[in-house]
Amino acid sequence: MSGHDPPDTGPPSDGEQTANTRELRAGGGEAGERTIGQEVAETTGRRNVTDEMECTSDAVASTGNAREESPGSANLPTWRDKLKAQAPKEEVVTEEHAKGSRMLEGIWNPVHVKMLLNTLMTNWEETPDVHMNPDHIAMRKEALAPANASCDESIRSGTARENEIMKAYMAGDLELPHPPNFLKEVMISAHRALMEDMHEEYMNSTLTAVVPATVRVGANAPHADLYKELFVANTDKSTGHSMMRALQRDVKRLSFDGGHTLLFVFYSKSAAARWNQKALRYQNAVIVLHNTHRRPE
Repeated sequence: MSGHDPPDTGPPSDGEQTANTRELRAGGGEAGERTIGQEVAETTGRRNVTDEMECTSDAVASTGNAREESPGSANLPTWRDKLKAQAPKEEVVTEEHAKGSRMLEGIWNPVHVKMLLNTLMTNWEETPDVHMNPDHIAMRKEALAPANASCDESIRSGTARENEIMKAYMAGDLELPHPPNFLKEVMISAHRALMEDMHEEYMNSTLTAVVPATVRVGANAPHADLYKELFVANTDKSTGHSMMRALQRDVKRLSFDGGHTLLFVFYSKSAAARWNQKALRYQNAVIVLHNTHRRPE
């Protein structure tokens, strides 16, 4: 403490605080109220403006960094990007070309080599419409046309053409990936649910493949993860893409039973027949699709 400073007498007493308050009110008036209230508001406003300026500068800096980093990250496409990309139509794969593909890397069993070559050299660009007559092609187009879903009180009567399409569909002559869309307008919700169950049971077809014990698969692996493993193991820069597009088009659901069986649920029996006895790579193993459905005696 310097010699000119007043002596420290401790905290002010209640009487001194009351006297000081009266002096401020008497001498300051509105200025005293501004000192207490408005200065706090002005200080808070200045802090908010400063914070906003700092946040804005940080956002601009982060945006600039993102723009600088975006060209590098764009050069690293994921497997989904590769799958969605419209790859050019592949040429017919010759046996010599197929033997150098990733699908046959590390395979020494001649039976597996032959089956993989047969799968890879199949013309997968062929669509199911090739084997349909013109009338069924027209029916398929009408059945898959968009329709508006109606509540149970607003359904309409089916037309003669729709009844004809339903007869061909129920008889198994017209293969569809799902029940005709116009049923949303002519059937109540309970009947539409029955049609969905019927389609799942009788129109879809399932093939199975035995997965070796050396392959690690999650018991509850989703469809996307299973398809990813198939895509990575069976494609390279020049082969396998049309085959995997056909598999994606034909397969409704992929699932694993948690043991050693991979299930391929196809939209139709003709699609399943196309893939029956076909071999694919799954990780480092070779799997073969089989029709194990038992026919009623």
